[in-house]
Amino acid sequence: MQKIILLFLIIYSGIAYSQVVDTVEVNQRDTLVFESILSWNQRPCQKPEWNTSFEIINPKDSTYYLIYNEKGQLIEEGLYTLTYYIEGKKYSGFLNSKYYSYKNNGKLYKVFYQIDGRYARTEYYKRGKLKETREF
Repeated sequence: MQKIILLFLIIYSGIAYSQVVDTVEVNQRDTLVFESILSWNQRPCQKPEWNTSFEIINPKDSTYYLIYNEKGQLIEEGLYTLTYYIEGKKYSGFLNSKYYSYKNNGKLYKVFYQIDGRYARTEYYKRGKLKETREF
């Protein structure tokens, strides 16, 4: 009897929690996926600099994106949602995602976690190990 109940729970849990989500690995410089926007940024008391930002051209709903830069480093990952609501306002984009930041030598510096469309915490790394975590 216990084996039947255990088997039933295994089968039921697999059906209840299984979702089909496409995973797409893309490069940030791919012109079929991203549109690059070049802008001139000037902050007070600093030299002006060129900035390149990237926008997804035709994102697919309920697709998990892994976005890499030209060096092959993972810079963003998350589930793209076409429509979600936060406090009654309609949004679209990455609802729960992670953003990775690297130092000039290519080592991981920090990871931003975004939960429900808001920044939840930041993890700082030093020499490949977790140094500090800040929760918001």
